[in-house]
Amino acid sequence: MDARKTLEVVVLGGTLVLSMNNAFGQVDACSNGSAISGGVTSAGFVRAAFNPKCSANVYVSVMDSTASFSVKSASAKGKTFFGGSTESGGIAVCATFATFSAPAASANGC
Repeated sequence: MDARKTLEVVVLGGTLVLSMNNAFGQVDACSNGSAISGGVTSAGFVRAAFNPKCSANVYVSVMDSTASFSVKSASAKGKTFFGGSTESGGIAVCATFATFSAPAASANGC
């Protein structure tokens, strides 16, 4: 294996390990207007832990990693999921639903 191919393998391996270490997983932040105990921690992208203020009938799910933060939300009375992340820089409509189900955040928010 020449030096160039060795470097490519090392970079690829380092990227895979970094990606696996960045994933902290999805956490519910609001459930039917009530903040979930513990709120949003400061273990990843968020630097100061906080308890969200939740409106009635609102469900919010967040995903926090060392590289980004994403959110997905829905109202039990509405028909739309909204989501976004620090990677996309904004919130947008993700999907509509006929029967409500609590949202689950993903890396890009939707």
